[in-house]
Amino acid sequence: MKKVHFLQQENYAPEANNLDPIYNTDQLMKVLNICRRTAQNLRDSGRLTFYKVGGKILYRHSDIIQLLDKHKIQSF
Repeated sequence: MKKVHFLQQENYAPEANNLDPIYNTDQLMKVLNICRRTAQNLRDSGRLTFYKVGGKILYRHSDIIQLLDKHKIQSF
């Protein structure tokens, strides 16, 4: 049952129901192409907001976008 929910979340359309997608650490690592330790460093340094619910670490899509926007380099 969890697997079905996980697959549905990957195909999530936030504009359809005005909800912000939620990612776990494995999904974050896949989206940003980073290792687990880099995800830990982002959390520890306060650069990426996270939520801890029942021992699980979760990230909101908008927080990930905010992190990327903070580190955006404008092209010429």
